[in-house]
Amino acid sequence: MLVLKGTYPKRLLNKKLYLAAGIAAAFECKTTLRAPHITKAVENCTKIKGLYPNRIGTPYKELHSPLVYGLLAHSHVWKGGKAAPAQNVEQRLQEADALHVSHPRLQLDMLCVADLAAWISSTMVFLGPRQVPDWSALEPICGRDGSAGSSYNAYTRTHEQQVQHFTPIGVLVSHLTRKLAREDASLRDLADYYRSVKIAGFGTGPMRMWPSSIYSEGIRPRVEAGLQSGEPWDDWNLCFE
Repeated sequence: MLVLKGTYPKRLLNKKLYLAAGIAAAFECKTTLRAPHITKAVENCTKIKGLYPNRIGTPYKELHSPLVYGLLAHSHVWKGGKAAPAQNVEQRLQEADALHVSHPRLQLDMLCVADLAAWISSTMVFLGPRQVPDWSALEPICGRDGSAGSSYNAYTRTHEQQVQHFTPIGVLVSHLTRKLAREDASLRDLADYYRSVKIAGFGTGPMRMWPSSIYSEGIRPRVEAGLQSGEPWDDWNLCFE
């Protein structure tokens, strides 16, 4: 695991062999989170993940980079009585994603503010008229032919279904283990344990829609047909988080 403190070291951007040599996750770390930190982290994430070759063959591989990239902070600047820190973080994250992320595999994987909340990337493989007989209600959201989706699910203390033992660090630990276990099967028992005891609690977030053209021609027909698996670690699941 690589931890990046402060300003991102640009000298790493051209070292493809260095990035591919066993680094499982990289984090930018801040003492106090500010809005520009979010934009810069998303931009850095797209640059770094863009160094990896595009993977093909399954929805999971095509929607995800093998590297987990995140932004961590102890606290944040939005401390006033009328401040809305979670909303501020989410708004900046959505804006940065729209500006810099050209494919779901380039998403920032996680953003955790220890005394506030955590945001975790999520992808939906595809939802279309071949999966939903009455498509009329979903067409305004997903389009005539259907869409894939990506989101940043917000895990906050104010979620209506939130567990009593919720902490942003618990979300980070659970979902980091889950994302690493996608690439390293030896971690799946631990990830399944964290999932079973619900240390991450519950999170939701708005979804960004993507056309099926984000997939390679080899798997696009199967994706559009909706032939997803129900097995939790299968590369053909409907959703990944």
